[in-house]
Amino acid sequence: MNGLMDHGGYRSLRETYIADGYVVIKGLLSEVVLNELCEEILSCFRCFSSDRTLNLSQIIQSLNNLDMTELHNAHKVANRLVGLSKLDLIFAEVCKELSNNDFPVISITKGLLLGIPADERLVYDFHQESNYMSDFEEIFNVHYPMLGSATISNGTMSVLKGSHCLGNLGFSESKRSSNSYTDKVPLGIEEIKSKFPEVHCGLERGDVLFFDQHLVHKSNRNLSSECRLVGVSRLTQDVNGTFVV
Repeated sequence: MNGLMDHGGYRSLRETYIADGYVVIKGLLSEVVLNELCEEILSCFRCFSSDRTLNLSQIIQSLNNLDMTELHNAHKVANRLVGLSKLDLIFAEVCKELSNNDFPVISITKGLLLGIPADERLVYDFHQESNYMSDFEEIFNVHYPMLGSATISNGTMSVLKGSHCLGNLGFSESKRSSNSYTDKVPLGIEEIKSKFPEVHCGLERGDVLFFDQHLVHKSNRNLSSECRLVGVSRLTQDVNGTFVV
């Protein structure tokens, strides 16, 4: 795969990943692949909506406003789509390059982040993936926009560049509400933020972000009128991790 240009010259994907804790690969996913997958997701969500004229973003927002239980059910079904698994074949080759290891790549979990406008319930504060899945020596986290670009205005993910060098950190646990995600914010986060620059990961449709399990990162509030639908996949080459059966 192609390398990246840095201020010091050419860097390989692996060198960038090791130094920064993340790397973006431009145009890794084709429009055809993403369009097919989005059609499958739309079909799933339409099963939970009474209005079949709505597009995917509109259905998600409608369910969020009218029936969060049905939104949760639709989300659970869509997370299990076989189409999401097909992309892991593409991601696995990148993981092998990042690890410099040809050992088989194993799926831990995959799914969708809905990125609902003005929502604070389904977003994460600063955290490390290693505190949600602590039994793996390595996790390749994959993040890719599905409906359109991920930008600052629609709440794209931000990272504290290089913070993965801190390793796994202790955390404080909290929830914004009874039905929100659980935040596991690293202890001393304000000091960490002062030492590592926050970078917003702007992604065009087709771009894919890979990041280290210890990289401190967060969701951001979507200030646009459309959902920022993002696919996520967590992969490993660690056969001794605790896999959910």
